[in-house]
Amino acid sequence: MLAKRLIHDQSQSMDAEEMMINKLKQACGYEFTNKLHRMFTDISVSSDLNQKFNHFLKQQNKEI
Repeated sequence: MLAKRLIHDQSQSMDAEEMMINKLKQACGYEFTNKLHRMFTDISVSSDLNQKFNHFLKQQNKEI
């Protein structure tokens, strides 16, 4: 369900999602939560890159 919320941008709070992943890491260990943490990080990086790219396009007066 976390994957669906992240991919479809339906998470109510990214901070809450990250806190839950950290709690799971403490309870279940690094190996159990490694993929969840990577997925969360990838979504965050992707969102940041997308914003920067859109800003660049606006500066260049171009649209996709």
